[in-house]
Amino acid sequence: ELEGRIEPLHEQSSLAKEYKFQKDQLDHKLKQLLGLEIESLNEEKKAVAKKAATNQGILNKLDDEVKQSQADLEEKRKQSNKRHAEKDQVDLFETYILLLTSFVHEEAQFYPLTP
Repeated sequence: ELEGRIEPLHEQSSLAKEYKFQKDQLDHKLKQLLGLEIESLNEEKKAVAKKAATNQGILNKLDDEVKQSQADLEEKRKQSNKRHAEKDQVDLFETYILLLTSFVHEEAQFYPLTP
């Protein structure tokens, strides 16, 4: 009777050993795949970081250009405001001259210059 039980036990033992071997092989391959995936992700991370650094450089350059353009625009606004103020002064002076001339002509009618 023991002989009849030993054969199935040997078969179960053999299957268990084969299962363990296959499981160890699978675990080993999964670890290799995980390692390759991690390596690939690290390479991708480096590429993204490099691209981000490049984009940050471009962004900084554009930001500097915008700041310079804003400064140039502000300077042009100041110059324009100054020119407008000068023109307003000239217009006011011309109005003053016209009024003065008109006044002199009106006064000349009342007080003619005769020797």
